[in-house]
Amino acid sequence: LGKITASGKVTQLDSNAADGSQNQYGILLEDCDASAGDKVCTMYQSGQFNSDKVLLVSGDTHAQFLDGFRDYNIYLVDVVAN
Repeated sequence: LGKITASGKVTQLDSNAADGSQNQYGILLEDCDASAGDKVCTMYQSGQFNSDKVLLVSGDTHAQFLDGFRDYNIYLVDVVAN
């Protein structure tokens, strides 16, 4: 998630945005459709997450956000099955 500077609301993280939501702010816990209006959703602002489960806007990559996520103690890891 990224946080819109003017409103303080969170939205999908997007490296092409210029409203503040291009900067990492958190990880959404589950699908949350706010297309019809504001909605309260659960997010994490720290933790370790399976990078395969963290969805991004098409064209964005996990690598380009790693440093910003670390500022929030969010770590994306590759999970390997034994």
